[in-house]
Amino acid sequence: MVIDKKEINRREKITKYLDMLDNKQQKYLEEMIINRLNTEEAKEFVKYSKTDNFTNQIITAESILFQEPIVIDLMSKGGENPIANNEDFKVLHDSLLFNATMQEVNKKVNLTKDVAVVVQIVDEKVELSIVTSDMLLVGEKENDPTKFEWIAYQVGKERNDDYIDLKIYHKWSKEGKFEIKINASGKIIEEILLKDAPDYGGRIPVVMFRNYIQADSFFKDFNSEVVGFNEALNYNMTRTEMERDYNLPQKVIVGGEKDKRYSMGITFIEVFDQGMMGGDLKPSISYARPDFPIKEEMDATTENKKQFATSKGLSQDTISGGDFTSGYELLLSKTEIINLNKAQRPFYAKSIKDLIDIIILAAAITNQFIVTEEYEVSLDFGEIKYSDDPQKKASTRQTNIAIGIASRIDYIMEDNPDLDRAAAEAKARQIDKDNLKSSTIGDNIPPAPAEE
Repeated sequence: MVIDKKEINRREKITKYLDMLDNKQQKYLEEMIINRLNTEEAKEFVKYSKTDNFTNQIITAESILFQEPIVIDLMSKGGENPIANNEDFKVLHDSLLFNATMQEVNKKVNLTKDVAVVVQIVDEKVELSIVTSDMLLVGEKENDPTKFEWIAYQVGKERNDDYIDLKIYHKWSKEGKFEIKINASGKIIEEILLKDAPDYGGRIPVVMFRNYIQADSFFKDFNSEVVGFNEALNYNMTRTEMERDYNLPQKVIVGGEKDKRYSMGITFIEVFDQGMMGGDLKPSISYARPDFPIKEEMDATTENKKQFATSKGLSQDTISGGDFTSGYELLLSKTEIINLNKAQRPFYAKSIKDLIDIIILAAAITNQFIVTEEYEVSLDFGEIKYSDDPQKKASTRQTNIAIGIASRIDYIMEDNPDLDRAAAEAKARQIDKDNLKSSTIGDNIPPAPAEE
């Protein structure tokens, strides 16, 4: 196997996108400056380098699929009731930080399109690792390039005895797990079967996550709109930063001796010698300001950022912030991006179910969880909610109680979904007792039972 130029370019782009997400932007800005300007101009321009963490801002705002945790249950065959030890599975699920992992996967999928989650056993415990596609290699199936015969992920680097830098990958196929070493040209120079690798019953413990339907290749080769916009934004911000510095008053001298150096600064007094006073030209000193349209440029930058956010289904308050009077109003502002995230659920559902199956196989090896019966994986994606401001919420409740369209009991039950009405009434009486108020909480609520 040799990695071709097209695949090298794709991997380099993914690495760049991830650097932009992590705000490691400086080297890409410098490359753009050098490519656009001559050497002397570039040296001056780069002094004013300024970057914006825009890629992270947009990708984070887009990636809300797991903002509310997904609920996963193992149901008995037929899907009517949870299996007997479903609660033990939830303990395992929580120990893996599953929802936090999915949140990170969601961000990286939205940025890079193809992301792997690897199930590993480390120190007799199941762990999940996220691997982006710049760190993956696959052997595509000959008759279906969207699927793999084998898949490998990078785990390290080394320099061999001949001082050749090698990348170390772990490779999985139906034959088992291998350690492979690859040189700079992408050629496998060593492959070793890892005989002590766990056996997942022929399954490969690597699950791919995507938000698109594959066409004719395993990975999607594409140009990121948000990264392209961010790069242009960085260049324009750097130009504006340079203009701000150059926008100071500049001394202009009319007349004077050709090679004489004159003092700089607004408060200096320039003394003309007699040799400067001859001829028709009257020597003078004044100050000129370049008058770059800095405010207009900054306003245009902000407006362009808002328009880009809107094109991605985000509200403009993603850029400028928002002043919302209620959680409902905030929810309305995010309706489009919420709907876009809901549309991605089917892409994630199958991958999550495959991942859970492999986690259960791994947990059986480590004795962390043994499934007791045949099961089906049930997924319930969380619905996104935005709460009202606490003070406004309290004020609204007081008004609703005062006009008789709700009661304290209603709100106690709303804040405590596990309480039934009788338990909520008891809680209200206890609150009143604690506050040295009446032992009852209203004519419409029965008093506490008399003590015998």
